[in-house]
Amino acid sequence: MIGRAALGCLTLAFAFALAACGERTQTLTDQKKSDVPGWKGGNAAYNAPGWVASDQAAWEAQLRARAQAQNDYATPATK
Repeated sequence: MIGRAALGCLTLAFAFALAACGERTQTLTDQKKSDVPGWKGGNAAYNAPGWVASDQAAWEAQLRARAQAQNDYATPATK
């Protein structure tokens, strides 16, 4: 009986070891250009409505508006 349990454990350990060998490498293929400021624009599908690329003042205003919308202390209490 011990032989059958040991064989089962050995088979399970072998299956886990074999599964670990099948891991693929994780590399970035599409890297963002870090030398371009965020307000210069990116993918137009992700731009906020009404925002025009290369408008730094509008970019900063949008960031302030988003941050203010996430500020729990700035929203009125609903008690």
